[in-house]
Amino acid sequence: MNEVSWNAPDGRTFVFQVCSYAGNWNECSGVYVFAKFQSQQGAWDALYVGKCVSFRDRIPGHEKWAPAVQMGAESVLACPIAVSADRDLVEGAMIDQFDPPLNRQHPGY
Repeated sequence: MNEVSWNAPDGRTFVFQVCSYAGNWNECSGVYVFAKFQSQQGAWDALYVGKCVSFRDRIPGHEKWAPAVQMGAESVLACPIAVSADRDLVEGAMIDQFDPPLNRQHPGY
């Protein structure tokens, strides 16, 4: 499984690539999910959802990666999204839908 599709509330589909945290990150903006794969359910479990202007600048050294690994994270699901408003929409909707444990300190989601 190299990609995961997610349907936004507005009906658009966003495709997330399954990546290694230690991978070679591109200089592009988007939304990312620190996730673990639940083989019994055949689904990904979102531990943290975030957005960035640059994957290359944000992912390496991310402060939530170590706690995510302690919870079983093994991959980063990454979706390039150029438009800031779309990143805001996707990040917020994913946090609302999946209630990732490492996002729970952020009120308003």
